[in-house]
Amino acid sequence: MNLRFLLKKKKSAYFIAALLLTASSIVSCGLGERGGAEETSAFASSGEQTEPSIDKAESVLIHTGDPDNPVWAEAYLRSLPEKDFGGATFFISSADVVLLDKNENAYLSDVIYARNRATEEKYNVSIALGKADSASMIEEITNANLAGMNYANVCCIPMGDVGAFVAGGHLMNLRSLPAFDPSAEYFNSTSVNALSAGYKTYGIAGEASPAALDASAVFFNKDLLRAIGGAEAEQSLFDSAEKGTFTWDELYKYAAMASGYEGAASCASLGGSTAEAIHTSIGGKITNSGALKTPTVAFTADDLAGTITHMRTIKELSASAGIPDDPAAASDAFTEGNVLFTFGSLRKIQSLSSEKFAIGVLPMPKASADGEIRSLVGRDALVMTVPQGSGDVEMASLVMSALNASSYGYVTEKYVDYLHLTVLSDSRSADMLELIAKSATYDLSTAFGEAHPDISAGTVELIRKVSEYLDYSGYDSLVSAAEYDMAVSFPCSN
Repeated sequence: MNLRFLLKKKKSAYFIAALLLTASSIVSCGLGERGGAEETSAFASSGEQTEPSIDKAESVLIHTGDPDNPVWAEAYLRSLPEKDFGGATFFISSADVVLLDKNENAYLSDVIYARNRATEEKYNVSIALGKADSASMIEEITNANLAGMNYANVCCIPMGDVGAFVAGGHLMNLRSLPAFDPSAEYFNSTSVNALSAGYKTYGIAGEASPAALDASAVFFNKDLLRAIGGAEAEQSLFDSAEKGTFTWDELYKYAAMASGYEGAASCASLGGSTAEAIHTSIGGKITNSGALKTPTVAFTADDLAGTITHMRTIKELSASAGIPDDPAAASDAFTEGNVLFTFGSLRKIQSLSSEKFAIGVLPMPKASADGEIRSLVGRDALVMTVPQGSGDVEMASLVMSALNASSYGYVTEKYVDYLHLTVLSDSRSADMLELIAKSATYDLSTAFGEAHPDISAGTVELIRKVSEYLDYSGYDSLVSAAEYDMAVSFPCSN
């Protein structure tokens, strides 16, 4: 029985103990315990200052983590093929290096150092990092290829820029890389589908780049909720989300309570990606894509009925409280403390936070309790790509896999701890953030819509238009244009 089968089928304390007993080198080069590795471990602290540079009371409770995650990370790392690259430099160019560079953030430095060190020791490489925006990367890749040189082994780019890289012919097909397994547990399967067409996969997201900041979520005013339902209402909401029973019907139950509270609005839409985030949360798909498929639009006009219903309900609840149908007005009303629920990616939390109340975070509601949490990922989420002219493609394949394998679970936990201490108001919201990160759902329209306007017009823009105006005019022509553009851009014969 191979290790991959065991990892999938035998996740138990007994198996973990057995794995530890049979892996003779785990003690000497293991991941160590989360948040406090022994000095004998490869995942021990680098010795640098790791406390967050913020003031916090000693009573702050860091959210609950899974102590098994470092063990799984080491097991996944050990399952990768052995190879010695002779001390070669492995260069990563990234739009954001906070989860790659141990010197970028003091609080995260211990786990980033440990993860990078384990990867370096596995393949005898030295990881080097550079920070660059997408435009600079495209220019440098072009110049390097013209000069017959290598720019980088891996480029971590915002998902929304993938289309521009592909249009310029700057990315390799990950499926052409030796020993690369996009179905591995440490990669996000929806990111593989979203970045695949025909015989090509252009990028991938995984445990090394959790989408905690970029997945859609619900924000709520904790003070207002306590005022209308008591402390038990807040705990009940968190409990429901934790148990996986948080649905749109339940959100509306609390919204009804707020509607009867003087001066309060139950819901407000911030516009933007709200419509497609709702569409995704209730099980809807925007595009069908994946290996050996030509991407297509995944919905019909009838499929938007649920999305329209929720958007209409939110608009009516907002209007009944006197909030204009305008994203800026909705944002102002929320920060003034007059709105119970609103929606957006976690990147919005800074602009939505206010000294007037404590803000809480929940995952997007589900259509039904037996469904799954689905949080649409925005354009700024980083994905890993291999640029044309990468050089040793086997090294790119194995080191990229190792970085994600050796990050399994616990890097997200530590990142959520950091966000808890800096942007979140409570440990329950931090627990919710882990649920959101694990439910991250990627879509091809986000990756290619900016580079191919017809794709955007026939997918996300169409969902927004229909949801906002209940207008199906031009639906067929917009879908046809998107279908044609996707078929031309991503022929299966490529």
